[in-house]
Amino acid sequence: MASAPNRLRRVPIHKHLIEQGFQKYVEERRHIGKPLFYEPPRARGGKKANPQWQKVAERLGEWVRDSLKVSNWLQP
Repeated sequence: MASAPNRLRRVPIHKHLIEQGFQKYVEERRHIGKPLFYEPPRARGGKKANPQWQKVAERLGEWVRDSLKVSNWLQP
């Protein structure tokens, strides 16, 4: 079951992401009121049943499982 896009979720951050400035990026996106991993203006008029954020989450999950070889027990 997918979590709602506005629901608070605490996630540990790898130190390499911190070194690369991920926390600054998160704050910048929060300040301008945009999601972290997609641009709403780039949406192609999808249906409410398949929102853009859900598709991005699916693709991110595929990348984690396929490219990074993370087993299926972990859900991003």
